Formats: sequence, C-alpha cells, structure tokens
Amino acid sequence: MKSETKKNILMIFAYTLFAGIWCAIGFATLIFFIISDFIRSCGNGILKVFFIMVFLCAVFFSVLCCKKFKSNRKKLISLIILIISAVAVNASVFALTYTYFSHFTKTKWERNEQVRIYMINDLESKHEIIGKSEQEIIDLLGKPSNVAEYGLKTYEYYIGDDLIDPYTYNIGFENGIAKYANISQH
Repeated sequence: MKSETKKNILMIFAYTLFAGIWCAIGFATLIFFIISDFIRSCGNGILKVFFIMVFLCAVFFSVLCCKKFKSNRKKLISLIILIISAVAVNASVFALTYTYFSHFTKTKWERNEQVRIYMINDLESKHEIIGKSEQEIIDLLGKPSNVAEYGLKTYEYYIGDDLIDPYTYNIGFENGIAKYANISQH
C-alpha cells in the first residue's frame, strides 16, 4: 500500500512538472516573439517554421517522458495528454502572437517591416486607402520602399518575406489619388 501511495504521489508530481514545463514553453515562446529581433529579420515563414519545430520538440519530449512509465495504458494516456497540451500551448501562443502583430498601428508598421503582411487586413479595415492622396498615404505609412511606374505611379511598401520571395503592398496613384491597393510577391 505504501509503494502504491508513493507511485501515485510521483505520478501527480510528474504531471504537475509536465504542466509546468508546457506553461514555461508557452511563456518563453510568447516572450521570444514579442521582443526578438530574430523574428523581425527572418520573414513571415519563420512564424510557421518555429511553431512546427516547437511542436516536434514537444512530441519528442512527450515520447521520452512516456518511456518512464511501465504500464502501456499509462504511456498511452500520458502521450495523448502531453501531445494535446503541446497542441493547445502552441496554438494559443501562435494566436496571441498573430493577434499582436495583426493590429495595425503606425508605430508597429514602422518597427516591424517583416510582419507588416499580417497588418494589411486591419490597415484596410481601419483606413480607406483608395481615394487618399499621396501625402495622406505617406503620413499614414511613411516613405515607400520603392516608387515604380506600372502605367500608374505606384508606391511599393515592403511587408515581409515568405521563406524566399519578398512581398510588397502596392498602392497605385492616378493624378495623385490612390486608385488601387494590392499585395504582390516579387
């Protein structure tokens, strides 16, 4: 009976330890995305790649931890719980990170060139781009990365990379008034 109680206490401790580890992973991941210059300089694809890597590490960690249990039933239950918690932590941190970067503010736009692509929907819902003058666009988004002539004068704003090719947010002007806005990959 004593050894059974000891095993139960150890199991409770192990599950508490696992829960603490997942909370720490989630918190560290969130901090990493909010303050890291690495994310800002590596492009949009890095968000997806990083979360896949965290998930794979979590699954690997779960499998290693389950090898400690002698009962196959306990191994299976532990593995399922740990993988579900890894998915939940990963999805939660990704959602928080995406939510943080997807809200347009002039300050975020200026400081986070690599993740501007996530801000476009919010930018367009808050500000009517079509119909604004060139100066209004510059006041809102700053100086464009490039000014091109594709039939119309076009301001190109760099908004990030998708693993290889860069994306730009293009605003075309006719007689100094924005006539179109779109995203293109170069």
